Amino acid sequence: MGFLKYCFLMLAGLSLSCKEPLPAYRDPTDLFSGVLRIGYLYGTPPANIFRVQMVVFNDFDETFEGRTFFEGTIEIVLARKPEVKKTFFLSVDNLIQGRYNAGSRVLTFNPRDSVRLGVHWEFIDDRGVDLRETEFSYRSDPTCPGRRIAREEAFLVSGTLKLYNRTGEIKFGPVLFPICHVPNQGPSSCVTLWGEEACGLVR
Repeated sequence: MGFLKYCFLMLAGLSLSCKEPLPAYRDPTDLFSGVLRIGYLYGTPPANIFRVQMVVFNDFDETFEGRTFFEGTIEIVLARKPEVKKTFFLSVDNLIQGRYNAGSRVLTFNPRDSVRLGVHWEFIDDRGVDLRETEFSYRSDPTCPGRRIAREEAFLVSGTLKLYNRTGEIKFGPVLFPICHVPNQGPSSCVTLWGEEACGLVR
């Protein structure tokens, strides 16, 4: 009798364990990480642009594959005057690097791979106002008569991006990035000036 009771208890225990509900499925968190790469490109005419790139890394140990529309934004805000800003609404047109099939709209994202999107800005804000005419304050370049350089202005750059329906929104920044805008190279006798060098001449 004792043996039968023991068997009954064992069976009951197994039965109960099989009926325990499994935990609900949850997508892994922290699947992707991202960084902003920002630059003021100047020095090779006609390039004179503020460039922002989003770089996303797959930090998970599995491949993701699914339809995506690259939904997100990049916002560039004049730090001293936050109402002056430029907002870019992202789409597949902003894709620079990634295993994307345009026909099926499927993005394949392998472990340790990266996806890169970017925008170029020519200093016209959301209102259509040209900051080169309204916000930048220019001085003469002491090394090159005839060339002008704007006083330093800092911009706060931030962004968001959603790759797949079932993954979370990736946030970028804010990152503070200073530039000194240079409208032109000046006379041909002037030494070529690169964007990152400009602020050192007007401080």
